[in-house]
Amino acid sequence: MGPGFLLTGFLLSCRISESQVIINRGKWMHKILTVLLCMTIMVVGGISLGMAGEEAASDSEETMCIPLGILSLEPPDTVEAKRSPVDFPHTLHFNLACMECHHQWTAEEEPIQSCGTSGCHELGAPPEPDSGDDAIMYYKNAFHGLCLGCHREIKALNKKVATTLGGSEEQVQTTGPTGCILCHPK
Repeated sequence: MGPGFLLTGFLLSCRISESQVIINRGKWMHKILTVLLCMTIMVVGGISLGMAGEEAASDSEETMCIPLGILSLEPPDTVEAKRSPVDFPHTLHFNLACMECHHQWTAEEEPIQSCGTSGCHELGAPPEPDSGDDAIMYYKNAFHGLCLGCHREIKALNKKVATTLGGSEEQVQTTGPTGCILCHPK
């Protein structure tokens, strides 16, 4: 080819010299190689970070197991049950922070202890007025106070929202049971 030829295939066609083609080809190659290098660094970096994360998770003893599904809540072994156990949908409560219910648990502690653990809600009967024990130490007061209290708050909020929306039945969130047989079916 002579000093001037027609180069097509880029954005437009124009007459350029061979020296310009070599320079332009060099600039394009430089840009392409730079982009490829950046992409390679990102891929390799992402893979190594992912592998480091998996390795850290597998080496760590701080893996937390969270029970899914329905948990059966029963009174302590020392108490004769007067009602059926509560089928507690643990998974439906994942929108709450763990500490909302497991108030004595810290993230460093594993596993989460049950409510009947010593120092929590261990009393199988209501405390005597002069015993010095808080009423919340009685397991039944703890469950009823926390569960029913939360469900009633949601119900009141839903009622306020319905009033604000002109009587609409839409709810902010689903309300849990607030009656005896809804939790303790016969």
